Amino acid sequence: MGSLLNDLGGEGISIVGNDAKNVLIHNNIVNDTGKVYLGQPAGIRLRGALNITVTNNQVSFSPYGGILIGWGTPTQKPPTGTPPVFTVSFNLVENFG
Repeated sequence: MGSLLNDLGGEGISIVGNDAKNVLIHNNIVNDTGKVYLGQPAGIRLRGALNITVTNNQVSFSPYGGILIGWGTPTQKPPTGTPPVFTVSFNLVENFG
């Protein structure tokens, strides 16, 4: 939380474990990603199983996407009464693609 990530070779923040749960990514600045890795780098990339929250971040100047969500995530729905897999809100994403 509260990090400045700037001028990066690949992705800024990457949560990619299919068993990842209870993760909070909050109040970060991710700027100018994908300087070396030219595949599909993102400012923030998310995969996980339960309760992955991304709020109040600023993501800019990513060559592919600002926030990529759920690629490779299992398709099973969480049990009733559990938090959603992803909550993404109040982020500023600009100058991507």
